[in-house]
Amino acid sequence: MLTPEQTTFLSALNSIITIRSDILNNKLNFREDPAVLEQTISSSVLFADSVKIPDNSFLNRQRFKILSDIGQRVSEVNPDYTYPLFEVKALEYLKREKNLSSHQDIERINHIEKTFRLNLEDKNIIKVTPNTDIINKSGNTKNLHLNTGSANTTIEVNNDLFIIGKLYETVPMQSRNTQDLKQIKVRQGQVTIPEASAESQQIIDEDRIQKINGVKRVRKRSIPE
Repeated sequence: MLTPEQTTFLSALNSIITIRSDILNNKLNFREDPAVLEQTISSSVLFADSVKIPDNSFLNRQRFKILSDIGQRVSEVNPDYTYPLFEVKALEYLKREKNLSSHQDIERINHIEKTFRLNLEDKNIIKVTPNTDIINKSGNTKNLHLNTGSANTTIEVNNDLFIIGKLYETVPMQSRNTQDLKQIKVRQGQVTIPEASAESQQIIDEDRIQKINGVKRVRKRSIPE
């Protein structure tokens, strides 16, 4: 007889199969309000706090895949998708992991990097190397390992990508569709934010940004008229 935890985990597996099948077969409405679609996905048992197993890596990787794939599909067909809601949430799950499960995951990270490219002043954000001994030891990157058969690969992701994702999440909900978000720049943990202007609807809290893990300094920059 299954324990309650096993039953919940099996429900989460069924949820994974259903959602990924719906993405593949275009059964989700990618044109609807992204916030509504995100709420539908996040309300599934897969994202419930009650799904707890000794090693949550498998579930977190599946959550990352699903959110990234939905974000990519929505960005392709929905012109109202100006705030990258799904990519922001996908980064949160990616940050918790040490391993990737397929080469497609590298493409998913590349898609997320392109989403935030205007915000990232260092364009060398993602490095892929087949030699796990040659990796960045400076602490400025997150190292993810991909082991498929005889191939052992290390993917170095610059922490700036996780910083900008967390920074977007920090911005108040009512301000997420303004142009000010595009003015935010991150380079090696240094965050540059626009000064408030008469036309600006954006309120960016310097103190909250400074508390984001990996942020070294926050400074303001005047927006050219």
